[in-house]
This record gives sequence, C-alpha cells and structure tokens, in this order.
Amino acid sequence: MARILIIDDDKQIRVALRHLLQSNGHVVEEAINGEEGLASFQSQPADLVLLDILMPGISGLEVIGKLQEHTANVSIVTLSSAHKVGRANLLSASVLLGAVRSLQKPYDPVHLIGVIDELLATR
Repeated sequence: MARILIIDDDKQIRVALRHLLQSNGHVVEEAINGEEGLASFQSQPADLVLLDILMPGISGLEVIGKLQEHTANVSIVTLSSAHKVGRANLLSASVLLGAVRSLQKPYDPVHLIGVIDELLATR
C-alpha cells in the first residue's frame, strides 16, 4: 500500500482516480491545484504523485520542479489531455523536467495501475 497524491483541477478525474487507486489498496490524497498539492506534499509526502499539467495558478510543470526541491525520491506521473500547446509537447517536457512517466488523457485504467505498480515496485 502506498500513499498517492492526485493533483488535478478536474473533480471528475480526481474522483475516478481516487476510486481506482483505493480499490487497489492505496491511500489517496487529493489536491485541486498546484498550490494545494505542494502544501499537501509538504505536510505529508507521498510515494507517488499523479499530476495534471494544465491547471490554474501553478502549472504541473512548475509543480514538478518544486517537488524535486523537497525530495528526489518521489515518483511523478503526469496526465494531460492537452499534450500540445503551440509547438511544445507538454507530456515530453514533463519527463524532461523530472516526471518518470507521462500518460495522455483519457488513460486506460488497467495501464495506469500497471504503471503505478511498476513504479512502486522499484522504490
């Protein structure tokens, strides 16, 4: 069982992810934006963070950098439906900045659980 922090401004996605992760035995915390996610992580670090890239306020790309200032030991998986903005590929950029994986929304729940299990097994 791992502690997983979901940072996403879309309530439906947070609820779906929470149910999926809890049904697989994980403890789940939720944050509605980057600021709240960083505060939650500072008060109680997570083993893994599921992170939306495009959110109001602090973007997911900025959150990656700030999380890495606190610890290099957290696995970050970015999830985004807006994978390209202009010419920038945001999912690829997130990996370059420190996310260990990036997945396009909508994601396959079975694949997502497989990715999470793989990442947690290597901790």
